[in-house]
Amino acid sequence: MAKTSCWPALLLSLLCISLLTASGQNTSNTPTPETWKESAVDISQTDLAGQKDVVRQQRSALFNDKRPNAPKLDSAETRKTVEGGFPPYFVRIPAIPVQESDAVIVGTVKAAQPYLSNDHAHLYTEFSIRVDEQMKDSSGCAAVGSTIPVVIGGGKMRLEDGRVIEEKSFANFTIAVGARYVFFLRYNKVGQHFAVAKSWELKNGAVVPTAHEDRMDARQGKGQFATMAEPKFIQAVHAAADRDQDRQ
Repeated sequence: MAKTSCWPALLLSLLCISLLTASGQNTSNTPTPETWKESAVDISQTDLAGQKDVVRQQRSALFNDKRPNAPKLDSAETRKTVEGGFPPYFVRIPAIPVQESDAVIVGTVKAAQPYLSNDHAHLYTEFSIRVDEQMKDSSGCAAVGSTIPVVIGGGKMRLEDGRVIEEKSFANFTIAVGARYVFFLRYNKVGQHFAVAKSWELKNGAVVPTAHEDRMDARQGKGQFATMAEPKFIQAVHAAADRDQDRQ
């Protein structure tokens, strides 16, 4: 009677364990998916009523089309998806860009709402960010415990009649509702909102790079911050902010 070897079954078990472990590691080192880019959000009451306060008018005006007769996204004749032009060329900025930032915070993304530009030619999405910790705030508008608006071009909106309109968003960072980040922010007095210069996600006690250059550095083993635990990274950001110095 021939003996049956247990080696094939053992090797298969080890391979499965290895794949599961690798999958878990990849998940923890991968930015949280940006579902706001895939799932439409209902049109805001502000856009529905067509009545915007001064600040909302200023924010929406920033995304107006420069063409005098640009087609309106919510027009029945306009195709539902706009590409948003060519993807921008991203310039490498420091891993911890303190000097370029008006505010540096740890923040949790609480909500996302798309809005139409004043001329209805474009979409932008406004994120409500709860400030959990503050390292720098030369804007005076990012106090701990407050909720601040962060604005990004593009979004996906469901109109009152059920149609879905979309404009692709191109940004050298990720931002997902429910996730926590160290945000490096620039403040815009016109419209009283923030824009993201860079973000690092805080996930499962670790730090996840979201900018293209930082993710490439991490893959090549060059980035010192991507391997840090969350407390050590936050400490490094505090130290850079105290000196008002960037860290590469």
